[in-house]
Amino acid sequence: MVRAPRRRHTRSSRVGGSKVPGRLTAGTSAPPQVPAQGACQTSRRSPREEGPTVAGSEPVTSPDQHKPGHRKAGRIGAVVTAFALLAMLCGNHEGRVENLWLIGLAVLLLLIVIGDVVLRRNGLRS
Repeated sequence: MVRAPRRRHTRSSRVGGSKVPGRLTAGTSAPPQVPAQGACQTSRRSPREEGPTVAGSEPVTSPDQHKPGHRKAGRIGAVVTAFALLAMLCGNHEGRVENLWLIGLAVLLLLIVIGDVVLRRNGLRS
């Protein structure tokens, strides 16, 4: 079996005649275009033919909303963390900026826990 000699490609022998990919020069034709579909379109059926494919009257929820969380454990963890932050005030630091951050974060955690309890008691949060 005899091989043909390799041909070196020059600029003019490239497809499209341009060094830049995607750019065409005079005398060349564009590649055939594929009809564009929407990014979320999975089938070619018309939505008018079959009606809506959504949940209808059922509420749309994520899987983590079906599992009950451990509310009491979360509240206890937040309160323990707030006390741990306040215990860090007794340290070997000299500046007040650290104290302000520790107090601010502890207060923020306690406000979140109190807000959660009030909202759940009033029925504004499930």
